[in-house]
Amino acid sequence: MKTKPFSELRKLMTPERRGKNKTRAQIALLYLILMEPPAS
Repeated sequence: MKTKPFSELRKLMTPERRGKNKTRAQIALLYLILMEPPAS
C-alpha cells in the first residue's frame, strides 16, 4: 500500500486546519524533545 506524499495531503487540507495541525505537531515534537533523556 502506497501512502500519499505529504505535499498532496497538505493541498487537501484547508489553510486553517493546516495551521492547527502544524501547531499541534510542533507541540508534540517539543514534548518529545523535552522527554528525551540527554544523549550525552
